Amino acid sequence: MAETDTDDKMLEALLTGARDAAWTEPSPDLMTRVLADANAAQPGPATSAPTRSLRPRGGALARLLRPIGGWPAAAGLVAASLFGVWIGIAAPDLVLPGGPEALTDGQGTAYLAEFGTEIAFLADGG
Repeated sequence: MAETDTDDKMLEALLTGARDAAWTEPSPDLMTRVLADANAAQPGPATSAPTRSLRPRGGALARLLRPIGGWPAAAGLVAASLFGVWIGIAAPDLVLPGGPEALTDGQGTAYLAEFGTEIAFLADGG
C-alpha cells in the first residue's frame, strides 16, 4: 500500500509539472517540414483496376452449379448422396433382422405377411 501511495505522489508531481510547463506553438519551419514529409509519404493517385468482362466464366455446368455454391457444394452433395446409397445397401441388417434374405424363402418368393396387414392386399393380386 505504501508503494502505491509513493507511486501516486510521483505521478501527481509529474502531471503537475507538465501542467505548469509553458506551452509553446511549434515553429512554422517545423510545421512546414512535417507537412512536407506527410505529403511525400502519401501514395499517389490510384490507377484504375483492369476491368473484368461481364461474360460469365465457365461452361454450362459451372453456371448450373453456381446457385448452389459451385464445385465445392456439388462435391459435398455427391459425397452425401454416395454415403446415403452406401448406408442403404450396407445397413439392411439394422433395419431387417437377417437382412433382405429374411423376406424370401431362398427361391425369390417374398413373404408379404411379414409386412403386416397394411399391404396384405398385394398378395391377393390387388
